[in-house]
Amino acid sequence: MLLSLVGLYVFSARQQVQDSAWAEADAEAKLVALSVQARTQHVDDILVHTRDSFERYGPGLTEKDALLKSKSSSADVPYLAILIVNTAGDAILSLPSNDFQADFSKIAEEAGTHADDGPFAASVATLLGHFFVRAVPLRFADGTYAGAVVGVLDPAWLKNTLTHLAAPDDLVMTIKQADAVIARNFRTESAALVQGADALMPGHRTQSIPSLDAVLEVQLRRDVLAQKTNQALEFLVTVVLLAISCLTLGAIWLQRAVSQTIESVLKAELANRSALIKSRFLANMSHELRTPMTGVLGAVDLLMDTQPTAEQKNFLDLIRRSGQHLMGILNDVLDISRIDAYAVTLDVRPTLVLDVIEDVVQMLMPRAHLQGVALYAQIELADTTRVDADAFRLTQILTNLIGNAVKFTPQGHVQVKASLKKIDDADILEIRVTDTGIGIEQEQLAHLFQHFYQADTTASRRFGGSGLGLVISKELAELMGGQISVTSRLRQGSCFTLSLPVKNIQSHAAQSMDEAALSPIQQPVFLCFQDDVLRQSMQTHLDWLGITWQDCAEAQWKDVTSELVIFDRSTYQKFCELFQCHSPCVLIDTDLSSHHKEGALHSVGQVHNITVLNEPVRRKDIAALIRTRGRSPDALAHLESKDPVQSSNLAPLQHMKILVAEDNVVTQKILQAFMRSLGCDASFVLNGRAAIDAMCVETFDLVLMDCHMPEVDGYTATQEIRQMEASDPLRRRTPILALTAATTDADVQRCLDAGMDEVCSKPISRQDLEAKLLQWQSRAPTRDEAEATQALFAQDT
Repeated sequence: MLLSLVGLYVFSARQQVQDSAWAEADAEAKLVALSVQARTQHVDDILVHTRDSFERYGPGLTEKDALLKSKSSSADVPYLAILIVNTAGDAILSLPSNDFQADFSKIAEEAGTHADDGPFAASVATLLGHFFVRAVPLRFADGTYAGAVVGVLDPAWLKNTLTHLAAPDDLVMTIKQADAVIARNFRTESAALVQGADALMPGHRTQSIPSLDAVLEVQLRRDVLAQKTNQALEFLVTVVLLAISCLTLGAIWLQRAVSQTIESVLKAELANRSALIKSRFLANMSHELRTPMTGVLGAVDLLMDTQPTAEQKNFLDLIRRSGQHLMGILNDVLDISRIDAYAVTLDVRPTLVLDVIEDVVQMLMPRAHLQGVALYAQIELADTTRVDADAFRLTQILTNLIGNAVKFTPQGHVQVKASLKKIDDADILEIRVTDTGIGIEQEQLAHLFQHFYQADTTASRRFGGSGLGLVISKELAELMGGQISVTSRLRQGSCFTLSLPVKNIQSHAAQSMDEAALSPIQQPVFLCFQDDVLRQSMQTHLDWLGITWQDCAEAQWKDVTSELVIFDRSTYQKFCELFQCHSPCVLIDTDLSSHHKEGALHSVGQVHNITVLNEPVRRKDIAALIRTRGRSPDALAHLESKDPVQSSNLAPLQHMKILVAEDNVVTQKILQAFMRSLGCDASFVLNGRAAIDAMCVETFDLVLMDCHMPEVDGYTATQEIRQMEASDPLRRRTPILALTAATTDADVQRCLDAGMDEVCSKPISRQDLEAKLLQWQSRAPTRDEAEATQALFAQDT
């Protein structure tokens, strides 16, 4: 089959070469015929000019001879002889001189009977040899026929013409007259080849040459045509071999590409499966760890209410802090698993950046004070500045960065600086966290953001931590389109810089802290500080509040007179007697050994008319001092941080009827104790089926539903309860709160899809439980209102 295809293609290629050669032969024949015609026309012009000259000069031969020489020189038309013959056919003049042994009478007779006086082709039979003859009639002045002007062309002229045209080698051109070969384009040494029986291809092409009464015949040379066919086949073979080589290389490349693609897909699939398995494993481990932690931390909360001794209280506090530390590590591991599985989604919305940063700083202030580290915040942002950002993730990043700075700073200070910058037409929120801590070696910086990496392996034992906080912060920052960079020097401190691109920046006037209440201060606020970092922080607050300030040098402190003086503890200790006579005064306290109470603002009383604020200070605290001129610490009472849930506010919960579906016995006992201490009327069931049955016979104000229970899980139970409520118009919708150790985004969404109203993660403290119950009790109608609504609906129906 393959040989048949090859033979068929060879035959087709040979036929295509022949067809192409014949087409070329037709074109060449036309070109040669036109060229011969053109050269014949030139001869005719010479004959006409000679006739005109002879008729003009008459029988005078000298001038005619000169004229004839000038018009028929051998350089102009080689192989041409011009004769003038009379009516009898006698040659009375020839140029060049030549005795033609021929009878010109026939030509003279033909010229006499010619229809017009134009050139014509004379009969070759009247001449000896194979010559071409062109003639034009000759007449006297009175119009009487006088003879003819005859041009005799040697056949060598035609051969010369064919040679100069340089026809292709595969074409044999022959000019014939009366079947006699007059000229060929072949050289003498090729004549044998032409005469051979197999030298030429069968068939020919012809083209007439009327001016010479001849025919141009074109034939193909077999050898040259075979050579062209072989060349075509060689070219074809080369192309085929090249195509095969390209196809082979392409197939090899494609095979490698496909193999690499398959390998990449398999690796990605394995990675996805690995990430999914890891996420599921971590979610299960989270569930298994969080459930017993509910018992541990819940028992600690309950034991704290039993009036333990000081030593017992210290032990309980140690258990609580250890449990909270374990929960923090568990949350970090879960965050890493979510990021690796691309399961983290951002909740971008307008965010008050100042509040976010100050909240984090205030949250970490007790840890810093306990460790003896000063914590400063210099935020160069208006309090009304809002940017589109994920406040929760931003808080998580800052908590890690600032918390690490505090943790790895045995002494000294930690400073947080924040500002908005314009870089390459993009708005960048830049937050710098600088500390004077232990620092990091340069060769360790490249590995700082690796999972579970500690720059110093002894640091984890000395300072604690899992080595995941920076990894989580970096990947969250990149997820938000930003980056975290670090510079550090060993034993001199570190500087971590968070750069986040932000959009839709919204800001108002600088004086935005209840501007109407900030009555003008006639004199500048005097700042008396020995702590340069604290001075810069205070200056930034006053600038953004639009308050004029004046920095007092130490030599000016004794002469300070102003409506408000702000100073630090170092200045107060050095000039204690000075500040006893000035009113009002504000002390920004960084003497960390004197602090025993957490909170952003701690007024320690009015000693010598001095109000004391703990650093870091919120900008709204400074605004409150401006409003009250620092006259009384009672004026700042509304700024004290308060627990949203007070344990004394239990009366509303004593009327709350709650159904708790929980299969873990330890968790049940803890929740029973919580409910008793909160005064709630709680009923407990062990699975979802029992919860459904309880909802059929009783009405509850709220349901706490565990998700993973035997027989019927919490998701199915919730769905059936919602179906019961939908089918009974008299039944009000009961809030159902998921109480689960599964806290991934997918788990939370599954709870909401099942019909639950909110998700409470285990372990849950008594304070958090109390807050949730009060929150949902305030949303729900009272039992009397619900019964009245049902009675009214029954009357209408």
